[in-house]
Amino acid sequence: MNRIHKTVIFMTILSGLAFSLFSFVNQTDPFDADQLMDPAALAARLKDPKAKKPVILNVGPMDLIRNAKDMGIGSTQEGMETFKAYVDKLPLHQEIVIYCGCCKLGNCPNIKKTDLYLEMRGYTNHKILNIPTSLDDDWVKKGYPMGY
Repeated sequence: MNRIHKTVIFMTILSGLAFSLFSFVNQTDPFDADQLMDPAALAARLKDPKAKKPVILNVGPMDLIRNAKDMGIGSTQEGMETFKAYVDKLPLHQEIVIYCGCCKLGNCPNIKKTDLYLEMRGYTNHKILNIPTSLDDDWVKKGYPMGY
């Protein structure tokens, strides 16, 4: 094979790899359905005085839903330190729900980092609140419980 032919093959392979990586990084729904919690289901539990409540952690800049604890911005070093310090005190089987709601769920850097941390540490009962559009659209406008 001549040098030009080898270069063309190499560039074709490199282009394919770059496209695959771009597609993987920019997928719109990086979470499996079993990782997500439906907002209506969580809202119903929060409204039911007899229902067991999960630990709810806000890892973004949005307002607090009822019973949520503010962890700061999950994509920042300070936010991750706050998050880690809090969750590291919880048992590995603790039910945990994380949410942000500042942007579309598939693009949220705050959720990705905090969810990955829970996975790596071995937490077995954590969910991501499924807020595909924004906290305002997918929680507040539906009249779900806000506040402390």
